[in-house]
Amino acid sequence: MAIGLGLVFGFSLPRNFNLPYKSQSITEFWRRWHITLSSWFRDYLYIPLGGNHGSALMTYRNLVIVFLLCGLWHGASWTFVLWGAWHGGFLVIERSGLSKRLAALPAPVAWVYAALAVIFGWVLFRSADLTRALDVWRGMMGLNGAGAMGPTLAAAFQPAEGVILALAVALALDPWGRRNRHRAMTTEVDDAKGLETLAPKTLASLDGPEARSAGLLRPIADWAATAAMLGLSILQVSGGAFSPFLYFRF
Repeated sequence: MAIGLGLVFGFSLPRNFNLPYKSQSITEFWRRWHITLSSWFRDYLYIPLGGNHGSALMTYRNLVIVFLLCGLWHGASWTFVLWGAWHGGFLVIERSGLSKRLAALPAPVAWVYAALAVIFGWVLFRSADLTRALDVWRGMMGLNGAGAMGPTLAAAFQPAEGVILALAVALALDPWGRRNRHRAMTTEVDDAKGLETLAPKTLASLDGPEARSAGLLRPIADWAATAAMLGLSILQVSGGAFSPFLYFRF
């Protein structure tokens, strides 16, 4: 929404999320997740602290400091601090040798590792206190025993919700890579800097009326899909209940 509104007013804002749930490590996750925030912490905290130019222990110290403060940036609560320590700890472990082992593993195995690390971390981010987070973790591992299915969980198993979930997974993971193959302008992550840059990709030369028709139909289809999504979003917002300010707690 911010990028779209910026374009309306003539500002070109950088893409802030680049399919983070495709990540196969926590290091990759933070190159894809909240890119502007991680870039700010890198430029104004990690590099001034020394970055990775000192000893390995100094680099690990700098990573942990950055992510502890990243947690505090989200809110003055111990759960946010622990969430930052959680990610900082995984980055230290990966930098100390786990990254090479992950690179040697099959991609689905590395993806499962990253997904579980991120999901268990979100419990800390979302929980009001550590006691609640531990209770949720126990439930996720099946340690709270079996009980009757509550109405919220039952609603999640309805057919319509299943279709939405399947679409959400497909959009979040983009397993076919269509988002990058069919765009004239693609985004790439600079591994050295962790920054995303726009990289023009040359399209194959097309000739003939069929190619020209395809070139005309695509923007029409894009506009139609965007208009349809806008209409559905307006209906959803107008028919929904009061939604509190997103960053009320932060």
